Amino acid sequence: MKDIPELLAQLTAKFGHLIKNISIVELNETETSFYFKAIFTLIDSSTLRVAESVNPEKGLTRYSYYWLTTDGDLVIGWDNAPHHKKINTYPHHKHLGGRKKVEPSVEPSVERDLLSVMGYISKYLTKDGL
Repeated sequence: MKDIPELLAQLTAKFGHLIKNISIVELNETETSFYFKAIFTLIDSSTLRVAESVNPEKGLTRYSYYWLTTDGDLVIGWDNAPHHKKINTYPHHKHLGGRKKVEPSVEPSVERDLLSVMGYISKYLTKDGL
């Protein structure tokens, strides 16, 4: 199981040029699991809201990654909340342009890894020359 300082070091090493600020909202660590909630402010002032629950034996058990515009509108969000049972990638799904528009989550590894979510977002932030 990665610890939070290791995860943050990896994020800043790879994507530090895209991140203005990281605010840790909540952090609970025990010997058997951790819960991490944070807000990443990106270089275009959009935010990535992150929540992860990790169990060392099971890995990432719960997650949500929501990328929001500066106005707070949803760009895209991935999570595995156990609803939307009709989605063929259940419980993994994504929300596009609003929480009501739900689709299967088919991007490789995006829904299960914060680094790949940042990789996905970085393609959009860097294509505009940021």
